Amino acid sequence: MNRDSFTIATAAYITPVGWIVAYMAHLLLGEDNHFVMFHLRQGLGLNLLAVFFSVLLPIISVWVLSQFCTVLVFALYIYCGVYAYKGERRYVPFLGRFFNNAFQFLR
Repeated sequence: MNRDSFTIATAAYITPVGWIVAYMAHLLLGEDNHFVMFHLRQGLGLNLLAVFFSVLLPIISVWVLSQFCTVLVFALYIYCGVYAYKGERRYVPFLGRFFNNAFQFLR
């Protein structure tokens, strides 16, 4: 693994736009990097959670729970991003293995 892999993996946790940039960079590099794909799957799961908690939950009038969960997802972005930058694989707590299995279609 090179330093670019760490940077691309970290970008996967910087908002949905960062995830798209990281995915495009991974495709453009054209190498089969399992480390980057691991973090792209984890980042996609966190992005979908963020959308659910910040958009869909308030629609069904659970505003206080939505705010708490949005802060929790933000903390998870930081947690996972730090480990991606350090070059480590850490699953998102409680849901990481599910994300990894559910998003196997990402190659």
